[in-house]
Amino acid sequence: MSMSMSMSMSMSMNGSIRSFAYTWARLRVACGLCLPLLGACGQPAFLEDPLHKAQVAALGPENPAVKIGPLHRPGQACAVCHRVDGLATPYVAAGTVYRDPMSTVGVGDAEVVLADLAGNRFKTKTNCVGNFYVKTSEFRPVVPFWVTVQLGEFPYEMGSPIHREASCSACHSDPAAPDAAGHVFVTDDVAAIASVPVRACGAADEVAR
Repeated sequence: MSMSMSMSMSMSMNGSIRSFAYTWARLRVACGLCLPLLGACGQPAFLEDPLHKAQVAALGPENPAVKIGPLHRPGQACAVCHRVDGLATPYVAAGTVYRDPMSTVGVGDAEVVLADLAGNRFKTKTNCVGNFYVKTSEFRPVVPFWVTVQLGEFPYEMGSPIHREASCSACHSDPAAPDAAGHVFVTDDVAAIASVPVRACGAADEVAR
């Protein structure tokens, strides 16, 4: 190879490296500028509607002691972020099951059953804080559908069906009132409350399906 060809290739290679470095620097700046434009739930801020932004704001900040995952935000409206047009995994239904109607003690291992109009059923269980969720990839119910909760001898059956809302807390919010059903619980028998098992959280509870 001649010296002129070698010098030409070297100059070309150096130019390519400089061009790549310049382009990479510009991309890093651009990405840095884009990050502040991301709204709540990871959506681009310009795509968020005012109602959704208000719903997210009402959730408040994350608990720094709980990492984002199956154990976070018990009792809150899961589908505010876990919806089809969001960046979080969309849910058909999600909520929290508590020990009794007055306390906010979540119960684990309660069986949650969804049964739809066509007779299809899907079963899942609550984790240690009482949270449960059903992903749209796991179950596509023929609406309306009904939900029952069973923990040992304690059954909880919804009297009304679910037509669209995926967040249980949309209706089952605290405190109970004429326009709020109160949270989902396994028993209101004062004598039986003490016998409802409540367990500590383990590593498996933090693993999402």
